[in-house]
Amino acid sequence: MKKIILIVLITGIIFTGCSSSKTQVKLLDSITHKEIQGTVIINGEKLQIQDGTVSLKKGTISINKDGYITKNTEITQPDCIVYLSPISYLKVNTASYNGTGIENATVQIGDRKEITDKNGNCIISPVAKGNQTIEISKKFFESKKIPIDIAQGENDISIQLFTNDSAVQEYLNSLVFPYDQEDFSFTISIDGTADQQEIDYQFMGKVVNFEVKEIWDKNIHYIFDNNEPLIISPVEEKVKDQEKIKALIYARDVIQRILNFKDEISNLNVSDISDNKILMKENKTFESNNIEEEILMQVTNGKIYRITISLASNDIENMNVNVQIDIE
Repeated sequence: MKKIILIVLITGIIFTGCSSSKTQVKLLDSITHKEIQGTVIINGEKLQIQDGTVSLKKGTISINKDGYITKNTEITQPDCIVYLSPISYLKVNTASYNGTGIENATVQIGDRKEITDKNGNCIISPVAKGNQTIEISKKFFESKKIPIDIAQGENDISIQLFTNDSAVQEYLNSLVFPYDQEDFSFTISIDGTADQQEIDYQFMGKVVNFEVKEIWDKNIHYIFDNNEPLIISPVEEKVKDQEKIKALIYARDVIQRILNFKDEISNLNVSDISDNKILMKENKTFESNNIEEEILMQVTNGKIYRITISLASNDIENMNVNVQIDIE
């Protein structure tokens, strides 16, 4: 009986030792830090991996993977990471006519495909050496095919895409702008710096029959009746100060123009566009001052629900102002 127990204990020790000699190894691309997938040859044994993880015995290993430099390394620690270096890889930058990075563009070379980030960049690793063709596409833009001779190591390329004007115009015509709604409410938030002063202000308003009829903030509420501003909070009374009347009417007209933005959009250059956003950038001059203007319109269910206007200028005391309009 003692002999049987001894054999069982020895067997247990042997199997325990075998299991502890293995460790989980994560294989990653050294450039993108993405998981290696597919067929990998380790110490002459062909393995299939899905998530970059493989169970290996501790010790010296040799890793071979198509497109990568052979890796010889020592596995001594549990749950270690091994980086494989690509023989060749591709870095791509996509931009619009004014240099704005194009997000979510599809870049394909051979059977490899990646999507550009918010700055218009992506990396494809590895890629095969030699003559190949890069294909770049995005909805609302003209697609491009560019031949490239892939060399060993890093390959950089910058690609300019132009909007498909007819597709863009068709899309814009399908959207519901504030201008298209007879009655709605809005909130306008203004923040930033101008003339060395901090700005942080929010007010609300109401459009009735396509016209701005009410404006209010935390303290006061105005209503426009036959082009005449009235204070209706705390009690209804006419505005008597003529300068204030002019200022209020001017403010209402500016808001009206902003909300009638559809009339001006055809004159602006689109930098980036997708099903849920439209980005426009333009350099303007105001009283001999250079101003960078960026307009971002956000879309949901075919309706523009937010317009953000950003103004920046080094000429006007380092002005940096954001105006956000939310349509309810």
